[in-house]
Amino acid sequence: MAVGSRKPFVRKLFDNSDVIRIREGVGLTQKQFWSPLGISQSGGSRYERGYYIPKPVRILLNLLYVRHVDIEALNEDDLKIVHYLRDQHPELYASLAKMIKRKG
Repeated sequence: MAVGSRKPFVRKLFDNSDVIRIREGVGLTQKQFWSPLGISQSGGSRYERGYYIPKPVRILLNLLYVRHVDIEALNEDDLKIVHYLRDQHPELYASLAKMIKRKG
């Protein structure tokens, strides 16, 4: 990888069929599923019917429904630390990520 280039924060971003499968898997209505992301039921319905899902929304979906991160508890400083580690100390970032995965 070239110096200065960044690995994607989320390796697998969702497509529309993934979102439907996840929502149905957790047993939530469209309103319950999309509301924590600040998206209306009708907006979520459009995404599920095939409209383009913006990358920030896909990242939030990954954090909330796959990684089970309490996104309300995150603050700007936490995110700055993550970005700093990933960009300035990629080996440490990778090592920490492996440790977290092992703890499951």
